[in-house]
Amino acid sequence: MSGFRRKAEFDDDERTAKRRKGPDEFSEAERKLQDIIARVGEKNGNATLESNLESLYEVLEKQGNIEKYKVVIADIVLTCVLAMPEKITLYSTFVGLLNSKYFNFGGEMIEKLNSEITTKMVASNYNHALYMILFVCDLGNSRVLTIDSIAEFLEGLVQAAFEESRQVRTDWFIYAVLHSLPFIGNELKEKKKENLDNILEGCERYIEDRKKPYVSLISVWESGTPHEQEEYLDCLWKQIKNLVAAEWKEKHIPRYQTSFANLLSNALQHNIPAFQACEDTKESVYPLPRVVFRLFDPTDCPESEASPVLPGAQTIERFLIEQDIIWILDNRAFDRKICAEELVLYAKGVIDVPMSYVMLEVIFGQLFLLPNHTHTEVFYGSLLIEMCKILPNEMPQVLAQSAELLYQRCEGMQPLCVDRFIDWFSFHLSNFQYKWSWSDWRDCLEFDTWNSKFIFAREVLEKCMRFSYYERVCEIVPKDFERLLPARPDIRFLLEDEGHPDNSLSLIFMNRFQNKATDEVMLGEIRGSDGEFDQRAFGVFFAVLLKLASKSVSHNLAALRRYHTTLKDVADVSEDFQEVILTTLYSCWKTNHQMIIILIDKLLKMQILDCAVVVNWIFSDDMKIETDRQWAFEVLNTALCGLSRHIKYVTRDVAFLEKKIASAPRKVKAENEDGDEPMEEENVEDKDQEELSALKEKLESLLDFQKTLFFDVIHKFIFVLTEHIVNSEKDDTELETAWYSWMSGRMKQVFLMHYHELSKISGDLGKELFTEVVDPLLIKIYDQFLALS
Repeated sequence: MSGFRRKAEFDDDERTAKRRKGPDEFSEAERKLQDIIARVGEKNGNATLESNLESLYEVLEKQGNIEKYKVVIADIVLTCVLAMPEKITLYSTFVGLLNSKYFNFGGEMIEKLNSEITTKMVASNYNHALYMILFVCDLGNSRVLTIDSIAEFLEGLVQAAFEESRQVRTDWFIYAVLHSLPFIGNELKEKKKENLDNILEGCERYIEDRKKPYVSLISVWESGTPHEQEEYLDCLWKQIKNLVAAEWKEKHIPRYQTSFANLLSNALQHNIPAFQACEDTKESVYPLPRVVFRLFDPTDCPESEASPVLPGAQTIERFLIEQDIIWILDNRAFDRKICAEELVLYAKGVIDVPMSYVMLEVIFGQLFLLPNHTHTEVFYGSLLIEMCKILPNEMPQVLAQSAELLYQRCEGMQPLCVDRFIDWFSFHLSNFQYKWSWSDWRDCLEFDTWNSKFIFAREVLEKCMRFSYYERVCEIVPKDFERLLPARPDIRFLLEDEGHPDNSLSLIFMNRFQNKATDEVMLGEIRGSDGEFDQRAFGVFFAVLLKLASKSVSHNLAALRRYHTTLKDVADVSEDFQEVILTTLYSCWKTNHQMIIILIDKLLKMQILDCAVVVNWIFSDDMKIETDRQWAFEVLNTALCGLSRHIKYVTRDVAFLEKKIASAPRKVKAENEDGDEPMEEENVEDKDQEELSALKEKLESLLDFQKTLFFDVIHKFIFVLTEHIVNSEKDDTELETAWYSWMSGRMKQVFLMHYHELSKISGDLGKELFTEVVDPLLIKIYDQFLALS
C-alpha cells in the first residue's frame, strides 16, 4: 500500500514538474519549428531547395510531432508566406507534403487560410490578403486543394468585381484573379477549361468597361518618354493574354511540387469555400491604382551573345519578377542592408535576365510611385548605396545610366517626381564624393529658369550644399556652371549699416540680447508710444535675434525657445505680425533656404506662426520670384503635412479616451467583486467625459481649419493658373508654357501628397471651388483626383 502511495506521490510530483516545464518545452519546440521552417528557403552549399524541403519533411516525420503541433506549424507557414511571398510555391509544396500523409493538417491549414483572408480584408490589409489568395491557388498545384474549388473561388472574386461598389475595390478583385492565374492557369486549362474561360471572359469585360481618367495624374511623365505609361490593370491584362497565347507556359515561377509528383499524386484533397467579399464600409481603405513605371527597354542593356535579354514589357515574366522584387522591398524595408542582400541573392537565382536593370527599374518605380511612395525616400537612397557596395562592378554603372536616362526625360516629368529625383540624386552624390560628369549635362545651361532640366541641376547643387558646404559645391562643377551655383548661405543683416533708418533701434535690441533681457523687457521695447506693439520694432527685434543666433541651426532654435513668450505674445495680436516674422526671416536668410524651411517648421510647431499665414506668404507677390524653386513648395507642403499629423494625434487621443470610457464600467465592477475598495466611478467618468468633450471640440475645430486651409491653397492655385489662361487667350500666346506645366504640376502635387485628407472633403471642393466658371483644364485635374478613389 505504501509502495502504491509513494508511486502515486511520485507521479503527482512528476506531473507538477511537467506542468511547470510544459510551456517552456512548448516554446522551445515552437522556436525550433519556426527556425527550420523559415530557413527551408535558404540555400546551403550545393543543396537544392527541393532537397531542403525533403529534409524538413523527414525531420518532422521522425519527430512525430506533426499532429501535435499542426496548429503551430500552420501558423508558422502562414507567417512565412506573409513575410516571404516570393517563396509561396516553396511553402505550398511543403504543405502538400505534410497533407499527403496528415490530412488533418491540410484541413487545419485551409480553415486558417480562409478565415485569415477575410480578417485581412476587413482590416484593409490587401497585400496580405493577396499573398494568401496566391497561396490558395498554388495549393492546387500541390494537391492540397481541388481544382474545382479553386475555380469556384476565383469565379467568386470575378463576381464580386461586378457588384455595385467603388472602382478601387472592384479593381482589387480583378487584380487578385489576374495575379493568381500564372500560378494555377495551366491546371485550370487542363482540368477546368470552361471555368477558366468564364474567368477570363469576366476579366476582359470588366477591364473594357472601367474608366481611367486618373492615369495622367499618377503618371511620372506627362510627356517626353519613349515608353508607354500603362495603367497597372491594363498592363497585367495584356501580359495575361500573352500568357494565354503561350499556352500558359511561363519561365519564372519555381514549381517545386514537380519533384514530388509521385508522393503528392495520391494525396486526399480539400475544398476551399467559395469566396465571400467582406462588406464595403467608410473605413475600408483599398489599394490605389498606379501606372507601371518603365525606364529601360532591351536596347538599353548590353548587346552581346553572352548578355541576357530584358523580357518584353508585356510578358508575364517581367510582371512576376517585378512583383517578387516589390515584395522583397516591402518586407525587408526594416533594414536596408538585409534588403540589399536579399535582392542580390534573389537576382542570382534568376537566369537569362539582366537583373541589375530590372531591380533598378523597380526601385525607381517605387521611389516615383504616385500619389505616395510606400517607404521613405531615404530608404530607397540608402538601399541603392548598399547595392552599389555589394555589386561594385555592375551596379554603379547601371545606376549612372539610370540617372542619365532620368535626366534626359526630366522635361516631361511631374514636379513632384522632379523633387524626388533631386532629393535622391543629391543624397547619392553626397555618398560618392560628389563625383559626376557634369559636362555631359551642359545642355541645361541653355534653358530658362522654368525648364525642368535647369531646375533639376540647380536644385541638386543646392541640396549638395546642404550635405556639405558652399566651397565644396563650387569645386564639383565646371566653371561655366556658375549660373547654377547657389548663393553663399550667409545671413543678410542690413541693419548694421549706419545709414539704415533702423540702425539705432537694432543697437538697442543688440544690447538687450547681450544683457540677456527678459521677455517683459523685450515686449516693452517692441511697444510703441501708444502702448501697442509696433510692427517696425518687432521686425528689428526678430532680425537682431536671427543675426545673433546665425552661427548654426541649433543656435537659431535655442533663440526661438528662449524668446518664445515674446514671439508668441506679439504674433497672437494679428496676422500682420506673423507676416513680419516671415518677411524678416526671408530677408535675413534668403540665400539659405534650408534655414528658412527649418525655422518656419519650428515656428509652426511652437504655434507662433499659423499655417494660413504661411500659405498666404508663399502665394504673395513678394514670393513670385521664388515659385520656380523647390524650397517654396517644400515649406507649403511641410505646413500642410504638419497640420495633418497634429490632427492624426488628436484623433488617436480621442479614440483612446473613448475606448477607456467604454471599458471603465466593466473594470469597476470587476474590482468591486474582488472585494477591493470601490472607485469613485462617477468622478472618474465625469473627468474623462469632460476631457473627451474638450478633445472632440478641438478635433472638430482643427478639421474645420484644415478644410479652410486646403480650400485656400487650391483656390490660390486656381487663381494664378486662371490668370495665365485668360492672358494667353487674350494675347493669343502659347498656353502650355513651361511656367504653366510647372505650376499646374504643383497644384497636382497638393492633390497627390494630401490625397487622403482631400478625399474626405472632395464633394465640398467641387461645390465651392470647381464650379462651371472654372476653366475646364483645371476642372480636369479635379476630376482626375476624384477618379482615384
